Amino acid sequence: MRMLRTCKPCFPPIAVLLFAVVLSTTGSAAQTPWKITRVVEATKVGPEAGLGDEIVVTVQPFQPILDKANCVQPASQGCIKQDIILFLDGRPLTCVNAERSNPNDSTMRFRLRRTDELKPTCNTDNKNSWDALLGSPDAFIRPVSLGIGLEKNGFPDAVLRDDKDREAKFDLVVIRRAWFWVCAGALIVIVVLFIWLARESNIIRDPGPPPPGNAARAYSLARTQMAFWFFLVISSFLLIWIVTGQLDTITDSALALIGIGSGTALGAAVVDASKRQSAATQLQSLQAEQGTLNARVNTLQTLTTAASPPANLTALQQELHEKQQRLNDVNNSINSLIAASSAVPSTGLMNDLLKDSSGISFHRFQMFVWTLVLGIIFCISVYTHLAMPIFSGTLLGLMGISSGTYIGFKFPEQQS
Repeated sequence: MRMLRTCKPCFPPIAVLLFAVVLSTTGSAAQTPWKITRVVEATKVGPEAGLGDEIVVTVQPFQPILDKANCVQPASQGCIKQDIILFLDGRPLTCVNAERSNPNDSTMRFRLRRTDELKPTCNTDNKNSWDALLGSPDAFIRPVSLGIGLEKNGFPDAVLRDDKDREAKFDLVVIRRAWFWVCAGALIVIVVLFIWLARESNIIRDPGPPPPGNAARAYSLARTQMAFWFFLVISSFLLIWIVTGQLDTITDSALALIGIGSGTALGAAVVDASKRQSAATQLQSLQAEQGTLNARVNTLQTLTTAASPPANLTALQQELHEKQQRLNDVNNSINSLIAASSAVPSTGLMNDLLKDSSGISFHRFQMFVWTLVLGIIFCISVYTHLAMPIFSGTLLGLMGISSGTYIGFKFPEQQS
């Protein structure tokens, strides 16, 4: 009794110690002993890989994870066979499952794919994981954690570790260097060529006869918008392709924006051509009247200045005065029509895009701003999500109304 009373204060520390040991043992047993010791790209035997490549993963120990996936004994009741899939940065790649396993060297092979035609149910989740891994690319290579696990678990059972048993990183190829430089070089050449053509030719300038003095034509807002969407869509298409390898990436919204730009340019060209045709018809009629008036004025001048004035000299002089006034009016009208039929001389890109004969016009400014805003949203979506955006019908309708307003104002818009 005395001994018990003496050791009574020792019981709590001993109990705490025993509980800690049990807890530690339980926790150690709960932790998975598996780990990935090596990852290589199958064909190049290199340390990095990207979409479309096959990687070889070495797992230690190898057999237990296969047994777990195949529900080999000892297995819990209700065990369901599952695929072993790859995890990158903790994200499950549901379409990237172990295709081949080799127990002799403890390796599994995984094909890095974005979609799987044989397993279409995995495509949506798999695409979302790849978009998060590859989106907002800021380098050719992105270090990520790598693991493997059962498809239904949602977490990796084994992760890549180094020789000191620390979590290691796997080099994921985000952008293929060779294709990037090829596409970037081609795009730069096309853009430089376009800029040169825009300055030296009429590729995005107003149509019609050249301005007086052989000056450069003004830049066309509609044609500039069409060129803007063309280069934005083609550069976005190339970026998505070199990152994901996908070709079916042009959305209905991208087609609608290209269509709005093309339709605006076509509508503006039709209006301008109609105005030039109307001016040409009026010019032809006035030039015919001008010839008749010149002939009559010459005749009247001859009669009124003859040595023997005719009896109706006063009436002839009055007619001569009226014909001369009419001839001056016709000449002024002809000069105005010729000027109106000619293209407007350029006063600088921004002035040409935003101004008409009365100065900066709101319908031009509105169309310019909406094009710029949607273009910025388009670029951010492509860079962040590696997908062309899908705009609502309301937003595309607003863009169409803006372009339609621009075309409508071109009917009374003066070209001189």
